[in-house]
Amino acid sequence: MSVQLPSKTGPRSRFTLVKNDAAAGKPCSFTECLESFLRTLQARNLSSHTITAYGADVEQFTSWLESTDVS
Repeated sequence: MSVQLPSKTGPRSRFTLVKNDAAAGKPCSFTECLESFLRTLQARNLSSHTITAYGADVEQFTSWLESTDVS
């Protein structure tokens, strides 16, 4: 699994937020939820290094879950 962060936009390097279907009562896929979480971190103006580390940590944990056959 690979997660890509959205591109920066605007003069102040703000990030474009995408409407999350979970807010509309529709469940999102794991990848969609993770991307939404990372966009939330960006909206809070956290360091890009922190956001990248959080994403990598979640991906590593997900890989571990898959390798141990946890569902």
